[in-house]
Amino acid sequence: MAIKSSGQLSLRYDVAAEINGITSNIRLGFMSVAAGFDRPDAMSEFYGYSADVNNYYRNGKGTWYANTSASPVGMVPANSEQSLNGWFNPRSALKRNLNLFSTGSTNRGLPRAAFKVHYIANLNRMSLAVYDYSGIRRLRREYPLHDNPNRAITGISDFRVGWMRDQVGNIPPNGKDMCMITATWDGNQSYTGLKLYWNGQELTYSVNNNSTSTYLWSDHSYLAHGNTHYDGVNASIFQGRFDSFGIFMEELTAAEVLAIANDGNKMLDSGPGSYWHGQGYENDTTTQQYNSFPNMPTMVMQGSTGTFEPHT
Repeated sequence: MAIKSSGQLSLRYDVAAEINGITSNIRLGFMSVAAGFDRPDAMSEFYGYSADVNNYYRNGKGTWYANTSASPVGMVPANSEQSLNGWFNPRSALKRNLNLFSTGSTNRGLPRAAFKVHYIANLNRMSLAVYDYSGIRRLRREYPLHDNPNRAITGISDFRVGWMRDQVGNIPPNGKDMCMITATWDGNQSYTGLKLYWNGQELTYSVNNNSTSTYLWSDHSYLAHGNTHYDGVNASIFQGRFDSFGIFMEELTAAEVLAIANDGNKMLDSGPGSYWHGQGYENDTTTQQYNSFPNMPTMVMQGSTGTFEPHT
């Protein structure tokens, strides 16, 4: 986790702990060299420093999957704001339905109390939807990736080709060959509270919008990246490259989403708000997980046939 950005720093407990965890024979010069800083050495150089790297991504089929159902408090409280963020590059030869994210209260059957983001291939739309505890969709907002003004942001111009290997869309210079997709929800009962961002820029044109006046909501205990949390291995599981997943227990502002995009495709080791979680996919199932959810367990793979691949 990144070193704090203000206040007094400890060479042992802040700097050395972040770089390599050693607690003896510590020298400022040695720490500066390890961090890649030039002389003269100064403690102030370490404000905000993080030793985290992003050397690997997940390639293949999702999903990473968390379960906190054994905890007395769900991971995401009821009727709460939330935001889902991740980096993607679809590698299928033809456009196909793709699940990107979901959170919800059960791990099988219906999308109960769920917030779901998925790509609809035949319409070339990204869909955001909220479901009640009975699995009934209550909020929906769909974004055509190819229609103006969205296409200028997404780079998806050919409706017939869609979002697939030969039309990945706009990728930022620091995206490591992936685009960043962010979905936010303000926790209210109108589709206008759902927002979608591509590389930190909000898409403003949506269709097939729907809201209902009342719905039941429950604590979220499951989440998925590259799939849904309730449907196991299915035809719409994401196929391609994905990386640097984050969930935030608040509706990120446009400025906060843009800041994450500008920071590039890398592990989120801190987040806006009181509760957030990040997953880095650094070559095994446990490394580079950071969170401020008190009940969050290690995320585990469910039904994935993918591999960890190095960024080039």
